[in-house]
Formats: sequence, C-alpha cells, structure tokens
Amino acid sequence: MRSRIWVLIALLVVVLAGAACGGTAQTGATPTPVRVARAPRPTFTVTPTKAEAQPATQAPEPTQAATLVLSPTITPTVAAAATSAPAAAAFTVNNPTVNVRQGPGTAYPIIGQVTQGQQLAITGKDSSGSWWQFNYNGDSGWVINDLVTVNAGAAGIAVAANIPIAPTLAPIPTARPAPPARPAPPARPAPPAPPAQPTKPPAPATQFMVTATTPRVNTNERVTVWCRVFNSASSGLVAGTLRVTHNGQPVAPDQPFGATFDQAYPGYGDMAFQYNTGCKIEITPLVEGQYTAWLISGGQPISDPATLTVSGDIREFEVRWQQK
Repeated sequence: MRSRIWVLIALLVVVLAGAACGGTAQTGATPTPVRVARAPRPTFTVTPTKAEAQPATQAPEPTQAATLVLSPTITPTVAAAATSAPAAAAFTVNNPTVNVRQGPGTAYPIIGQVTQGQQLAITGKDSSGSWWQFNYNGDSGWVINDLVTVNAGAAGIAVAANIPIAPTLAPIPTARPAPPARPAPPARPAPPAPPAQPTKPPAPATQFMVTATTPRVNTNERVTVWCRVFNSASSGLVAGTLRVTHNGQPVAPDQPFGATFDQAYPGYGDMAFQYNTGCKIEITPLVEGQYTAWLISGGQPISDPATLTVSGDIREFEVRWQQK
C-alpha cells in the first residue's frame, strides 16, 4: 500500500519539473514559481475482499501548471444480507368440507364449515396439538388437525388461553332398557273337573268276572257293545245295567238290561249270538282307541272291567260276565 503512495508522489514531481522546463524554453522569461498545494495524505479502508491492483494511469502532459487532486478515501459499500421474515402460521383445508366447532373436540357444537383449498390464519392450538384455533366470521372457531395441512409457522403457535369448557355429554346406555311389563292376561276360568275315574269298589255281595270278550268286524260308522251276564248257580241270566267309558268318560247313557235274552243277527248263521234283553250300547261318532265296559248297580261298578280296543274294522264287541 505504501509503495503506491510513493509512486504517486514521484509522478507528481516529474509532472511539475516538466512544466517548469517547458515554460522556460518557449518564453525565455523567468518562470514564476507556482505553489503546488500539497494533497492530504490519503487513507484507505480495508475491504473484506482482496483488492485488485489498479493499473497506473499515465498523466497527460501538461501545457501549464496543473494541480493534482487525489481522492482521499475509497470506501466500498457492503450490502447487508437480506433477512426474510418468518411465515405466518396458517392451515389449508384438505377435505371437501370440514366442520368448524366451538371448541377443540367433537363434544363442542358445530358453528359452520370450511371448504377444500381455503387458507386461514392460525391463532392458537389445544394442549395436545390436535385442534387449531382461527377467526371464523369474528368468532373463535376450531378445526381438527387430521383434515388440514399446516405450514412451518404453526410450530411456534402457543396453546390458546380462551378455550371454552367442554359440554357434558349424556352417557351412552350400554344396554337397551327393558320394555315395560305387559299386563297379565285375565285368568281363564278353570275347566270343570272331570268326573272321578271309576275305581275298584269294595267287593259287593255279588261280583261278576269277565269270562270272554269277543271282538267282531263291522263296517258301520259306530262302536257297538253287547253283553251276556250269567248267574253262578245256574245258567240263567241276571238283570243289571251296562256302562261303557272312553278315556275315563262315559260315552253313552248307561243301558239297563233284563234277565231274559234275545238273538243278535238272527238268520246270519255264525254271526248270530245271544245277549241279555236290552244289553246293547251303540257309540257315535266312531273314534278309535281303548274303551272299557262295566256292570253297574246303584251307580257303582259291580264287575271287573272289560277292555275293548277299537281299531280299523274291529268296532263291535260281545262281553260275557259270570257271577263269582
């Protein structure tokens, strides 16, 4: 740097000497001394970059005394590094429509909606960072983070100080309430008690036992029971009453019979047989199943029962009782 200063000073001296000599040769007069103003010592400011050496500039040959003025200071201007302002916190709506709620949670009521592509400035967040607060038509609105995209500025957003208290939701029932009990139907009247099953009575003075039960084929639409009752002392017949039951119930009125006898199916050969006069009961309609025949006296059985099974064409029976 100092070598440049000395080069400039030497160049100045040469220029002044040349000017003096040129004036004497032309006029022959005594030159008038010219006082040259001494330039102040230049100062230089060191710049961050290495300054390139400037080429020496040849001074024009003067025709008369000249004054050389040097620039005392060369100060380069360093441009300040540009500083970009941080982006403002905002979010962009991703879904076609997103509900705006009164607070950070689905328990808060919905106050409106925002649509896809809208960009809105963020004013706060909840403590979990799952909801963003923003200005919605002059009110505080909240959207869920899952349905929007936030920019880098959202990282510096603080938890909002004006979060409303969440409303209390009614508990969801875990089971359906039991339906109201149906009123009990009116009690049905009890059916009439069936007549008592005939039981074996105490042994009467005279009792009869079954000596034969002969089933016969018949195609009539009824059940027919005949009876013959013998006295043990002789072959004579005994008068009495015949009763027939089905499932314990009488199926026809009791039939009184006499001590004489009649002929059944006279003229039919092998089909003919004798029975006590009037000792015959016919039962309609025809119902298959098991029947029971008794001898009755004074309303009580005086004989062993005769069991009769009606099935198919077996619909007619001849029963014989013998006095014990």
